[in-house]
Amino acid sequence: GGAVTDDFWAPGRTGAPPQLDALDAETDLVSVTIGGNDVGFAAVILACAVRPNTAPELHPVIDSVTPSLSRAFDFDSSAGCADVIDRQTPAAMEILDQRLDDVYAEIAERSPDARVVTVGYLAAVPEDDQIIRESPACAPFMAISQEERGKVREFQDNINRVVREAAERNGATVVIPDEPGHSMCSPAETRWVDFTGVETGSVPIHPTSAGHAHVADRVVAALR
Repeated sequence: GGAVTDDFWAPGRTGAPPQLDALDAETDLVSVTIGGNDVGFAAVILACAVRPNTAPELHPVIDSVTPSLSRAFDFDSSAGCADVIDRQTPAAMEILDQRLDDVYAEIAERSPDARVVTVGYLAAVPEDDQIIRESPACAPFMAISQEERGKVREFQDNINRVVREAAERNGATVVIPDEPGHSMCSPAETRWVDFTGVETGSVPIHPTSAGHAHVADRVVAALR
């Protein structure tokens, strides 16, 4: 959790070795999910859902997203929801687009015969505002405007767009595992990504066990 593209070349914040160190000329399969932290997904969630609320159940989310803020293009953690999305993320998306080309070039150099599968991100916020209004799990998002909620959805769509386009131009197989009805506003038993993680035993703002299983199924299907 919390990885950025720099972690392909350098140790991660948890001390994990550079991810590219796992590759060699014999490697035949590489799977990649990267980009959300580079463009400040944590900053967006903090500004749009966590900052407007002080409920105790959100404390794990604050503790989870704060470390990655300092690693994501120096986002202004005091900025509001719309400010973060409108003023700070466009430049980050452009840099990510270029950075992903570097990642794929390095993979190709180290493992020229490997098949690369790029996996996008599960939807965090549903398209239907009615679902947000009726879901206790998504109550924090009601503290921002309908327009801002739309910006959050568009922001994640743009992450998947950049990830997809970079993968396709570099010859990778693309898996965007999103399907309606499984956002973090869904009932816990059908939720594929969770906000606080309390009801599903998941890491905040990460896939649930069911979400991981769904992604794995989609990757396996893409490899057939």
